[in-house]
Amino acid sequence: YVFFGHSLGGRVAFELAKQLQQSGFAPPENLIVSGSRAPHLSVAGHGLHQMPDPEFIEKLKQLNGTPIEVLNHSELMELLLPMLRADFQISDTYIAEHFKLACPIRVFHGKQDVDITMSHINAWKDLTQSSMELKIFDGDHFFIHQQRPQVLEEINLILSELTVLD
Repeated sequence: YVFFGHSLGGRVAFELAKQLQQSGFAPPENLIVSGSRAPHLSVAGHGLHQMPDPEFIEKLKQLNGTPIEVLNHSELMELLLPMLRADFQISDTYIAEHFKLACPIRVFHGKQDVDITMSHINAWKDLTQSSMELKIFDGDHFFIHQQRPQVLEEINLILSELTVLD
């Protein structure tokens, strides 16, 4: 099996792989993280979850991951804002313990992602006993939408390299 997670999902996938490995289960064949800083690093000064609604919604527009029709729909946003704030609070504040997975880590990164630096990316190699490989795609934080065919091709390539057991 392989885990894939984008943004906060990358850190969630890491935690799941870590918990499974610590519990004695076989680790995934690969951990693929996308648009995600290494989870053992702190990020100073984000606090997006604490912004007033108008500024928070403006930041969501800048991130380019939520359809503008949703962001401009006030009743829908009233329902979604608590959930979005909770996601950003976890993303802004959670720091994982330093733990080395037994599996390789593949990191996907958007070349124009201004919130995740190369030091955030390169720190993933501290979390594996195996290898860390980086694949950079054109696009911002949500390059997985902008470059969907290329991302899927890369995931398929990784999956095709796995050993199949009879």
